[in-house]
Amino acid sequence: MALIIIFIVLGTAFKEKRKPFITRPEEVQQPPGDANLEVKDVSYSYTNKDNVKEWDLRADKAQYFKDKRLVMLEHMDVTLYRANGGVYHLTGKQGQLNIETQNIVVQGDVQGVMPDNTRFATNSFSYDNNKRIVTTKDAVFVTRDTFSMEGVGMVIDVKEEKLTLLDKVKATENR
Repeated sequence: MALIIIFIVLGTAFKEKRKPFITRPEEVQQPPGDANLEVKDVSYSYTNKDNVKEWDLRADKAQYFKDKRLVMLEHMDVTLYRANGGVYHLTGKQGQLNIETQNIVVQGDVQGVMPDNTRFATNSFSYDNNKRIVTTKDAVFVTRDTFSMEGVGMVIDVKEEKLTLLDKVKATENR
């Protein structure tokens, strides 16, 4: 199984160079001025036009800035749902939710678990709500069972349940 994964990773890495559709996370910075609303231990869910829940967000603290249509979050957990019942869990120290786009940016000690129990760690991620992709430009460390990979830049297609490392990919089998 590990050899198959290695071949898939290497095959993907040597395919013709494609322009990655990675988005660069915006720096999570406090907007100027006072928050219009501040809440502790907050939960928020997003459902699509068919009334299917696509994600949940929980944070220890949230500050809403009405004029920026932005929510600043601290110590957050994001759960992304797939139509087949698969669940992605992501955590991070701080982040923001754009109320207009429903896009999420998280920074600081990001940890993630995919539906197949693949785990990853990085410094930041952006979630594009329309495309349903998670991206980062940072270094990423991925583990599953006795297999580990590392690389720089990552795209997770939530709809396809596919993780792609973009550059400097190294794979090892842990015994």
